[in-house]
Amino acid sequence: MSVINLSEFEKEFAIKEEMRGNFHEKLFEIIDAKGLSNKEVYTRCNIERKRFSKIQCTHDIKPSKRIVLALCVGLELSTKESVDLMGRADKAFNPNDSRDQYVLGFLENKCFDIWKVNEFLASKGLELLGCI
Repeated sequence: MSVINLSEFEKEFAIKEEMRGNFHEKLFEIIDAKGLSNKEVYTRCNIERKRFSKIQCTHDIKPSKRIVLALCVGLELSTKESVDLMGRADKAFNPNDSRDQYVLGFLENKCFDIWKVNEFLASKGLELLGCI
């Protein structure tokens, strides 16, 4: 049985975390790259202005999964980009969660209309994306 040197593990973990960056940095990097205004973002993502402002002003924020999923759809992220953004918010797509799987399907099929996604989720009795 091998013994793990905890300090080496902690250093490696810290390096990986630093390389990955945080949720806030990545989110606003994406928004800037897409040339979107704050209003465009919170409207397309079905997020209240006040909540978006809190995300914008709080650098270590970890929004709810419902909000992060809404950002993935509204910002028209690929599946890979969505998995990355979710991970930075300490969230993940759950293969056993119907809502997660439907949202992944919408992302894979490039259907980024949050209202259509929410209409579909509502028809299945699932929690909606964004602010309700």
